Amino acid sequence: MLPYILIGILGIVLIILILRFTKEKKSYHKTLEELKEEAKQIKKENTELKQSLSFFTEIEEDSKNINLQEDIEKKESLIQQAATEMWSNDNNGTVKTTGSYQPNVLDSEQIATFNMMEKSNNNIFITGKAGTGKSFLLDVFKHGTHKKTLTVAPTGIAALNVGGATIHSTFGYKNLENISLDELTVFNLFLNEKKKRVLKEIDTLIIDEISMVRADIFDKIEKILKIVNNSEKPFGGKQVIVFGDLFQLPPIPPTETNLLTQYAGNFFFFNSDAYKKGNFRFIELSINHRQDSDPHFFEILNKIREGCFDGSDLEHLNCRFISNKQDLRRVMTLFPTKAQAEKLNKEELSKIEAREYVYKSKITFNAKKTLETHLESNFPISNELHLKRGALVMMVANDLEKRWVNGTLGVVQSLTENSIKVTINGITYDINKMIFSQKEAIFEDGKIIYKDILEIEQYPIVLAYAITIHKSQGMTYKKLACDISQCFAPGQAYVALSRCSNLDGLYLLSKINASGIYTDKNVVEFYKQHSIPPAVKKI
Repeated sequence: MLPYILIGILGIVLIILILRFTKEKKSYHKTLEELKEEAKQIKKENTELKQSLSFFTEIEEDSKNINLQEDIEKKESLIQQAATEMWSNDNNGTVKTTGSYQPNVLDSEQIATFNMMEKSNNNIFITGKAGTGKSFLLDVFKHGTHKKTLTVAPTGIAALNVGGATIHSTFGYKNLENISLDELTVFNLFLNEKKKRVLKEIDTLIIDEISMVRADIFDKIEKILKIVNNSEKPFGGKQVIVFGDLFQLPPIPPTETNLLTQYAGNFFFFNSDAYKKGNFRFIELSINHRQDSDPHFFEILNKIREGCFDGSDLEHLNCRFISNKQDLRRVMTLFPTKAQAEKLNKEELSKIEAREYVYKSKITFNAKKTLETHLESNFPISNELHLKRGALVMMVANDLEKRWVNGTLGVVQSLTENSIKVTINGITYDINKMIFSQKEAIFEDGKIIYKDILEIEQYPIVLAYAITIHKSQGMTYKKLACDISQCFAPGQAYVALSRCSNLDGLYLLSKINASGIYTDKNVVEFYKQHSIPPAVKKI
């Protein structure tokens, strides 16, 4: 009996031991699984921590990969050299392009165009694809001309970029917007004597970004020049030179029914009576100076510009589509609308785990109280600048020490309530506040000068995760993202794509469809009428 009892007890003990071992084994395996999960979580957190740390520790490295580094002193030297070359001869200012003397800054088209601008009184329309040197030629002419010139542009920011005044401040807002063309007379012209004096004394009126100037405004400019100069000659006898690419940003048409009828819906300046009667010489520059490192990309851009692209061109561009912008760090995005750009800037700034600082602008001089409104429409600055360490920013003014130019991108290195440090191309700089001014032209001491009428003090910086396509005009970058799916005006898609210097640096946030690329049929027809085959092209 006892052996059976012992055997039973041993069996129970054995069962208990087996159950305990099994339980411990299960517990042991469960612990391993938990350890694996914990290891995964730790690895994920380490990756996120590494990414978070790299966001701040790799500011210097990131800043080296976003700009096309421009030698500002070299550019200014080239402008000076080109202007000097145009007069370094013994033939009364006419450039020799044969023989021992050969200019080497301006190309042959630019040289011939400069000569026409300087040595004739012809009215001229100078156009060309993005990157063909229109702006450089304008700089050289302003620097080297012997004529008294007045330079204007349709917007405040465009006027700042070209170092001139706005069209509306020069010719009078009321004259251009509130009075009909027929009602403009010597008796009701809203223009003070100083502004009239300027329009009498100039030899040449230069208008930049002519694509954005409406036909009715161009007609009024011509009539005002006639009235002020008491002359029935086109533009009152003054030479008019206009610069721009009509395939880029168009004018915003007015809402008045009579104007819509008068200009038949075509509000480009070439549809004005002033242009038709002004006998303008049409000059289209064709030698590319921008995407010369990527000729295939430049060829596709030309097709996009003129609306003659095909499926293979779009397929080539769409290979740059990325499904997740999070894969990009500190790359600026271009959007058609201001609302889209502002939304992305706020979103990206909110993601940065750092203290936010706010810097407010200050009006330091105001000659006309009416100029206080819409500061951000007339100036490239933010009325309230919101920044965090590590934020992507853009410089919006040329540096006096030539360390950066308007449009240069950088990364915020550090902030205090009274200081900003930005790393640009690998070097960290202290950024000081600047005075931004709105100007009007006056005649003084026998020459045209531009006098400040409004001054704003602010840091020359804006957030640059996104800007509008409109504000990007004239800029070029090594890396750039675009979302052109909601383009609503002719030329927007072309302007956005052509801001990038090569296809490898372009990132598309949405694939491009043919229906999203707009080309104005009036512009296409206008250029066709003036096109001359390259083999027989003469200026």
